[in-house]
Amino acid sequence: DLESLCRCPYRFYANCHVQWHALQPLGSADQMSGLDWGSLVHEFLELLIRPTLDQQVSVEDTARTLLDSDARRLKEAAGEFARDLPRTLSVLPELFQKVAVGKLVKTVTDYFHQILAEICQGNFPVAVELKRKVSFPGLDLLISGQIDRIDEQNGVYYIYDYKSGGSLFPAQLQKEMLLGYRIQPILYPWIFDQEPGGPHPSTFSFIFLGASPPVETTLDHSSVEVNRFLKPLGEILQEGLYLPLSRETLELHQVQEVNPCQFCDYISLCRRFDPGAPGRYFKFSQERLSSRIDAIQSVTRKEGAEA
Repeated sequence: DLESLCRCPYRFYANCHVQWHALQPLGSADQMSGLDWGSLVHEFLELLIRPTLDQQVSVEDTARTLLDSDARRLKEAAGEFARDLPRTLSVLPELFQKVAVGKLVKTVTDYFHQILAEICQGNFPVAVELKRKVSFPGLDLLISGQIDRIDEQNGVYYIYDYKSGGSLFPAQLQKEMLLGYRIQPILYPWIFDQEPGGPHPSTFSFIFLGASPPVETTLDHSSVEVNRFLKPLGEILQEGLYLPLSRETLELHQVQEVNPCQFCDYISLCRRFDPGAPGRYFKFSQERLSSRIDAIQSVTRKEGAEA
């Protein structure tokens, strides 16, 4: 998980190497986790779009067909999808399965309406859930990625990543991309460029399906040279120096308004709040993670200059 590595090497170590899992309190039987809900939406959109890949049918045309006659075909497809009982649905009581399917239909309906209104794009799909592995530059490692959808129009490819949550401001997304906290806009076009016939002219967009209505946000990844971006991360992987980079440690590096600790399950294990810990990690990271620190500082300096 390169996003974990970008946020904090120790977080990557805990999550990917030793694979520690935080204990979570049991939820009610009617609850579906955000991760499970996202998987359900991905599976349903794949079910709707995959059959059109070889038919030269645009996503816009698919949306128009499924929404015709009060979305009759979309509701029928959702019913058939639910009868196969995907794992994320099978654990719910029957009544809550119906609620989840209703929410699924509304989410996809809202997204397709945005496509028909030309607020979101719906060109000709060429791939859905495309899984690929490519070599990590300079290391005997592989980078794997799964691209949710790729469309094509007039020789330009449109790469999409679905997000089941709400949207963020484009400037915040751009910053998180450059920090590597949202790494798909950097990696996915690069991975796709290694397909036959590449490099391919492409754009990258997040589709925030949890927003009301759904939002498509395109990010400019052209300024990022992938090998240069990956080099400091490769040094960490090669040396095995998984030092914590907490928010407090980064502040000692004069990096402000960057929070790598957000949603982290390991903040007690890294001793983040121990007296003197940020100072110790500041010294170690200054000596041993200087390339990664320089990369983070360059993002925040650029942001400050533009402000």
